[in-house]
Amino acid sequence: MKKQLLTIILLLFIGYGFSQNYSLTLNVKNCDPSGGKIMIAGFKGANDFNKKENSAFNKAVVVNDSTVEVNFHNISSGKYAIAIYHDQNIDNKLNTNQIGIPTEGFGFSGDYSLFKKPKFNDCSFEVNNDTTIVINMHYLWN
Repeated sequence: MKKQLLTIILLLFIGYGFSQNYSLTLNVKNCDPSGGKIMIAGFKGANDFNKKENSAFNKAVVVNDSTVEVNFHNISSGKYAIAIYHDQNIDNKLNTNQIGIPTEGFGFSGDYSLFKKPKFNDCSFEVNNDTTIVINMHYLWN
């Protein structure tokens, strides 16, 4: 009986080590504090990147300051990329002008260029412990 109990406890600890989840803190800077919501989507993998329906996690947060902190819990280890936009008029989409340039704020994790559509590898980061990242919001037409 003691051997069986010890085996069960050992298996529980081993299983816990393989299914470790972490916290992810996102600091969004340079927000226009005039209202609206920051829409956040996190993607795990290049095939899912920038397809909201395939996001690993997402959240909408009210903007009332130039910096917004958002916490996500139970994030499994792996490679992620985050895309955000400031839905200033709360219509649940990133508004653009006639030639497709965003008229609302936007940002991505990682090191990407404002002059081309970012790719997953440009924006990706690793989560293998509790992680904090910073994203700067960009407003092209404000």
